[in-house]
Parts: sequence; C-alpha cells; structure tokens
Amino acid sequence: MNPGDLFLLFWLIISALISVWVYNDLPRRSPALRLMKPAWILICIYTGIFGLLVYELTCKSSKPLIEHSRRFRASNFRKASASTVHCVTGASTGIIIAATIASILGMPTWLEFILEYILSFAFAILLFHGLYHANTYNSYVRAINKTILSEWISLNFVLAAIFPVISVCFTVIPEADHPTLIRFWFVMQLSAIVGFLAGFPMIHWLVDHNLKPLLLYPPKDRINHPYTRQKKSTTHSHPPASAIGSHCRISHTPELLIAALISLFLLAAGLTIAIYLTPKLPMLDFGDSFPMNNEYADDLP
Repeated sequence: MNPGDLFLLFWLIISALISVWVYNDLPRRSPALRLMKPAWILICIYTGIFGLLVYELTCKSSKPLIEHSRRFRASNFRKASASTVHCVTGASTGIIIAATIASILGMPTWLEFILEYILSFAFAILLFHGLYHANTYNSYVRAINKTILSEWISLNFVLAAIFPVISVCFTVIPEADHPTLIRFWFVMQLSAIVGFLAGFPMIHWLVDHNLKPLLLYPPKDRINHPYTRQKKSTTHSHPPASAIGSHCRISHTPELLIAALISLFLLAAGLTIAIYLTPKLPMLDFGDSFPMNNEYADDLP
C-alpha cells in the first residue's frame, strides 16, 4: 500500500472513530430528535472531521435538552444545518449503493448517474425526510405531500455539486470507482462535503423564507426525559395544525418555482460536466503502483 492510500485509510479510520464518539455523545449533549440521530452518525461517517465540525457548531450543547431545543428551533442556521444533514446523508447513501451496483454490473456513466439520482431521491426524500416530518404532520403520506417540492429542490442543489466531483475523481484518480478500494470511499466523502457546502446556502434560503418545513416541536416521548417531566406543562408533545401552517408556508409559490428552475439548471450543468467534460481530463500519475488505463472515460455515451 502506497503512502497515499495509507493516508486515506487513516482518514477513514478517524471518520469511523468520530461517528462512534458522536453516537455516544448524542444522548447526553444533543437536542436532536430520535430520527435525526442516525443522520448525524451517518454524516460523520460520510464526511469525517467536517461532519464533526458541523455537529459541534449546530447540534451539540451542554445546556438542558428542552432549553436548547427552544434555542435550536429559533435559529435558522441550525434548522438549515439539520435539513442539509438529512439531505446529504440520504443522497450519499443512495449514491454509494448506486455506484457499487454500477461498478459490479459495469454500467455506462450516464446510466450510473440516473440510478444514483433515483436512489438519492428515494433515500433523501422518501426515507429520511419523509420519516422525519411524519411526526410533524401525523402522517407519512401527508408529510411527503407537503415537503416533496422543497426537499426535491434541496436535493437538486446537492447533487448538482456531487455529480461533477465524483466524475472528476473517478476520471483522474486510478481505480477510484472500485468500491473495494479505499480511494472510492474517500471520493464519496469528498463529494458529500462538497454537496453539503453547495446545498446549504439554498436550504438556508428556503428555511429563512419559510418555504421549507421543519419539525418545530419535540416528539411525545421527549416529555419522558427527567428534565422535561418537571416542566411538561410548558412543553407541547404534538404541534397543533395551526402551528404548522403558520410556520411553514409550503405551497407552490413563485419563489419555490423559481428555485426549482434554478436547481434544474444547475443539475443539468453538473451532469453535463460529469458526463461530457470530465472524461476528457487526463488521469493523474501517482506512480507505478497504479494502473494508468482510464476505463471510466470509455463510458462516454
């Protein structure tokens, strides 16, 4: 194993240790709701030190849970961070599964990206966001119906950045598209970080303009916490219907439609770069230990 792969292995080990630490820290120091906790653990696996930084800045707190929960709801920055974590986690999960399937079956590049988009949509919106918002709307189907447009826009912005990064790395790094190699997992981490940074501004804008739904109240089991039992008279277990409507203006507004068009334009630009431009890049020479055949570029339709 060359020094580069040793460094990547060390980086991935650090990411795994960070996720274990966050898993142990979440019940004690974080107000994250139950369905947010797997997302925080996965984002640390997918982004390593970057995920830990996001966790420290936007989720972790030494204050009592219910007090911090109120402060958490009051901060659009924290809301946008939590929503971006869900989006990137779902997208990365779908992309990893799709890229693994594509590598095993030898799919062409364009078909691989279609599969990645479908699975990213399924995991990010139908699984992570759908289950997360089901508590707010008291129905999974209603949650999907109310949130799908804004979540789809967010996903497009994230994938518009992830696709070119993956394509560039698979093209210039030898055998980076093989799931059995460390380089593949480093590329997945790098793409998740770039996707988070690219998607966060739009998600923050959607949150800031009340165009993106959020879980505004702690779930029913929150009142079983020792701290909240003393103050459960001031704690709401479920949001009234009027509260959801007053805080989340989720409809086909002109702002959402404009954002959707922008997201589609950027997604198309990202796919164009990924499918047609990056295969023309030269493969980097890392030494004799890497083969220099660019199989990924041969998939150009």
